[in-house]
Amino acid sequence: MVAVFLTSGELGLPDSAQEDARRVREREAEEAAGILGISSLMFMRRPDQHLADEIGNVTDALKPVLELEKPETIYLTHERDFHPDHRATAKIVRTALQGSGIPTPALLSYEVLTPLTEYDRAEDISPVIERKLRAVCAHGSQVRLFRYDRAVRALNEYRGIVA
Repeated sequence: MVAVFLTSGELGLPDSAQEDARRVREREAEEAAGILGISSLMFMRRPDQHLADEIGNVTDALKPVLELEKPETIYLTHERDFHPDHRATAKIVRTALQGSGIPTPALLSYEVLTPLTEYDRAEDISPVIERKLRAVCAHGSQVRLFRYDRAVRALNEYRGIVA
């Protein structure tokens, strides 16, 4: 399993120099990947919060990864999320897939900052919620700024009740 990070999220640590923030965020991602059993990570290091300005360049950089990996399923942030990079990701992935020549994988979007008002699929993650929360907490610099762990648990409980 491979995780591709289009940005390193360096602007998520506003009080740090960008290179220092990038190192922290990438190290946290590596720790979370280890918890989740993700064997390979790729950091494309595109400008944080500016993916929409670079859709063509990022698409071109992503195509060879897709052609090499030939994924059957891609998990990505949904296109109505509050964060501009999360919104741009859906377009980037779809465009890269169109030009890749590989069979179209299942695209499964997930919620990060903005809960969806409509969705067509819900998964019971009860057996892995504690591991998911450990992986979320591996992003300590972000959890200190916003309690993503609490938000994830609450949203998952809510989705479980509604679904």
